[in-house]
Amino acid sequence: MNNIYVRNIPKSWSTEDIKKFFSTYGELGSVLVKEPEPANLEKLPEDKRNQILSHKYAFICYKDFDAAKNAVNKAPYFKLTDSTYNKDLEKLSELLSKNSVEQENVYKASTFIVENIENWKNVFNDQNALSSAVEAFRKHMKENDDVYVIKDKVDRLECCQALKRKDRIKKLKHLYEKN
Repeated sequence: MNNIYVRNIPKSWSTEDIKKFFSTYGELGSVLVKEPEPANLEKLPEDKRNQILSHKYAFICYKDFDAAKNAVNKAPYFKLTDSTYNKDLEKLSELLSKNSVEQENVYKASTFIVENIENWKNVFNDQNALSSAVEAFRKHMKENDDVYVIKDKVDRLECCQALKRKDRIKKLKHLYEKN
């Protein structure tokens, strides 16, 4: 999994901006940036079509598996323009990594807590609140086949492993059959 797919890249970002952003996770092999073609989106509702057309997408190849994994496990959970949110998320992630949440899930768990736990900032000062929030995250993951879908996708990149078409179809079919 050295190859990742990224969407919702702001149109204002150049290829160099994208390379700079993703090189923070590790050494890049190659980057292919594309813009959606309007002709392929004619059947979509206008608001969805406009949202897609206002962004770019990219295929990014890392030279190292761990760098690609790190990008997929971290980049989608941060907001592009909200540094206060990002600082809180980073602080919460550090706390969770010290409290038995596995490294590949700390940003996912942090986002889950922010989006789903009322008064989530209590976890910084109250061990019971922290334990309860972590337990709620684990329960959610168990009930949803280790999948957490971010509720607030505004101002975020979406990253995942780049799959061949037949593998994507197989994965989606598996997910839909479970639901």
